Amino acid sequence: AHPNQQSILTGMNLSETDEETTFQVGLVAPQLLPVLMAIKTAAEVAIGTFKVYEVIFPERFQIMNLDRTINALIEELNRAFKPYTSQLKQQRGN
Repeated sequence: AHPNQQSILTGMNLSETDEETTFQVGLVAPQLLPVLMAIKTAAEVAIGTFKVYEVIFPERFQIMNLDRTINALIEELNRAFKPYTSQLKQQRGN
C-alpha cells in the first residue's frame, strides 16, 4: 500500500454526465505565473538532461541531429516564456 493513498484523491473532483466523466485536480498554486514557472523549470530540467548526454555522446547527437533539435527547443522555450519575464522579475522582487 502507498504511504499516502489519499494525497491526490483528496484534491480531486469528479463530475459525471451521461456522456462523459471528468476528473479535475486542483493545483497547489493555480495562479498563472507559478504554474508557468513550474512548466518552464520542468522543460529546463529535461533539456539540461539531454545536454549532459550530448557532452557524453556528441557523435551520436550529431548523427541523429539531436544537437540541432535541442537548440531549437531552447529557442522555443525562450520565445514562449519571454512575454512573462518582466512579471516574473516583479514577483521575485528583482
